[in-house]
Amino acid sequence: MYRFLFVFFFLSGFTSLVFEVLWERMLMQVFGSTSIAISTLLTAFMCGLAIGAWIGGRVAGRLKHPLRVYALLECGVGIWALCVPALLQGAETIYGVLFTNLSDALLAFSVARFAIVFAILVVPTTMMGASLPIVSQWISKHGAYEGRVGWLYATNTFGAFAGTFAAGFCFALVWIGPDQPGVRDFEFRVVRGDSRGGTVDGAGVRCALPDRRTA
Repeated sequence: MYRFLFVFFFLSGFTSLVFEVLWERMLMQVFGSTSIAISTLLTAFMCGLAIGAWIGGRVAGRLKHPLRVYALLECGVGIWALCVPALLQGAETIYGVLFTNLSDALLAFSVARFAIVFAILVVPTTMMGASLPIVSQWISKHGAYEGRVGWLYATNTFGAFAGTFAAGFCFALVWIGPDQPGVRDFEFRVVRGDSRGGTVDGAGVRCALPDRRTA
């Protein structure tokens, strides 16, 4: 099981950064500015990771089945990520109301819009941040694996690098629009979570791969 954790954590980093690239594209449609979109995304991402790590560190020691919780967290990230496009689209109605009432206060409108997007994105990133402390707790209970947490974190970082590269330079060639790749990555993450729970759906894995017919 320990060896599979490296695979899971690599894929976790991979899919997390795929999400980040996708969300950055979506936020450009919200803010109309690359710099503001990236700033909002990074703020939510880093804050969520910090909050998740803090919460995960506090509760990890009380968990009887850390890997099951880890699987649920990964599934939660995938499900919430599937909802992000709809949530951002639904927020446009709120933006209209805010703009009507804050048309003379651009700063207040910008802060309110940032707060709405931040609230949407901080949820999945918090679940991402809680994953390492919880898995580390499982490793700490198995004496033979002590000292391997650093390797686990390194594997996750390499996965993040691969996900950023793939989303920006490879998958973009076969994906059209921000919605479809988000759906593919959601399915992949849920299947990966199910595999840690004990079952793997082969058909689900095939669905998780980019659909080249959409190109």
